[in-house]
Amino acid sequence: MRFDNKSRRNQLIIYYICYLLIFTVVALIGFSGLLKIGKSFVYGFDGYEQQYTSMVWWGEYLRQFIKNILNGQFTVPMWSYELGFGGDILTTLNYYAIGDPLFLLSVFFKPESTEKLYNLLVILRLALAGGAFSAYCLSHRMRRLPVLMGALCYTFGGYMTEGTIEVFFLTPMIY
Repeated sequence: MRFDNKSRRNQLIIYYICYLLIFTVVALIGFSGLLKIGKSFVYGFDGYEQQYTSMVWWGEYLRQFIKNILNGQFTVPMWSYELGFGGDILTTLNYYAIGDPLFLLSVFFKPESTEKLYNLLVILRLALAGGAFSAYCLSHRMRRLPVLMGALCYTFGGYMTEGTIEVFFLTPMIY
């Protein structure tokens, strides 16, 4: 997005601050029920067995990789017997971890706290999707108020809220 002048840049900053404030309020209202009863977005077979588990595994893999580098060993494990009956790490985790740049954050979370990261990433993906929608519309010089309303409808519409169950379905909505 090209800025013609400082005023336009300031207007965009104000727009995104407003978007994030409204997004936060709506998300807190919408998801407060989960918070009250102590539930998370890790749900069902795909959510737990595939996405959450791969996030935990990827975080441990990245931490081990960094330890190897700090110890002077540049080794990149390419095969693991922990994946099914044994599998190629690159092809097995390409969809679930390696292909998602947000999963790099798992390096900072131990396995016992990865659920918090998972929940945070669901909310972050929703916010990024609305932000990307806004960027697209604003780049076409659409008015800010209709774009803001559209971004919130896009972010909290049926498909997106269903995507909170299948977190990887939210990623294409950002792109």
